[in-house]
Amino acid sequence: MKKILIRVIQFPYSLWASLFFIIVTSLVIFPIAVILTYTLRKKAIFSIIPVYRTWAKIYNFFIFVRIKCYGYNENVKPGKAYLFVGNHGSFMDIMAFGSTIFNTYKPIAKRELINMPIIGLVFKMACIMVDRSSEESRKRTKEAMRQSIEDGVGIVVFAEGTRNRTNAPLMPFKDGAFKIAAETGAEIVPFCIINAKKILAPNSFWMRPGTIEIHYLPPVKIADFPTYEDLKQFVYNQMYNTIVEKSDNHFAV
Repeated sequence: MKKILIRVIQFPYSLWASLFFIIVTSLVIFPIAVILTYTLRKKAIFSIIPVYRTWAKIYNFFIFVRIKCYGYNENVKPGKAYLFVGNHGSFMDIMAFGSTIFNTYKPIAKRELINMPIIGLVFKMACIMVDRSSEESRKRTKEAMRQSIEDGVGIVVFAEGTRNRTNAPLMPFKDGAFKIAAETGAEIVPFCIINAKKILAPNSFWMRPGTIEIHYLPPVKIADFPTYEDLKQFVYNQMYNTIVEKSDNHFAV
């Protein structure tokens, strides 16, 4: 009975949060992204990111989700192209980092997202898309990441490769971001998103208000490690420990 009552209360909130996102993205964000893309071309991303950051802040405000940001000012230099490496457990992750990163960046996104009506086109314009089932696509993605860093545009990577649907703090990391760090010398800024799964669990419609924390950790240089694999393990350990320390979850560790 208690669960049914909770669902009855959650339904209008979840419906409002979903429709608000879809309608504003379709009628406002998408047209702005199209105009910027076709007028500014390659430089469009420098204007799209401030629009997206503003939209993320507005969305979080109107669905009563508070974002607490730690370590950004201390660890991120304005205008520098970093590889931002984060954990991923919820759709709300993109609204958390999107509202807090001021440096220009392109996220890495799954190619399947292009198939979403309207929103998929926004992803295509603002993100680097990858088809993980295709070796050729992964090669093109790596080249696009390398070129982006050289152009002064950072990259946001969810190093687990997909949403974490387990009860572990982190899943094993993919190699891509760390190989790019080794090839370009770009510094990695790890970030940890805490409690987003409590707001919106993976593959769920049901949402609730609350507070999400995002912790930006000190930059890490490939030059300080013998191989990219050592770099990957160091970043993994940093993030794992931070998530366990800052979260009130009882993880299966």
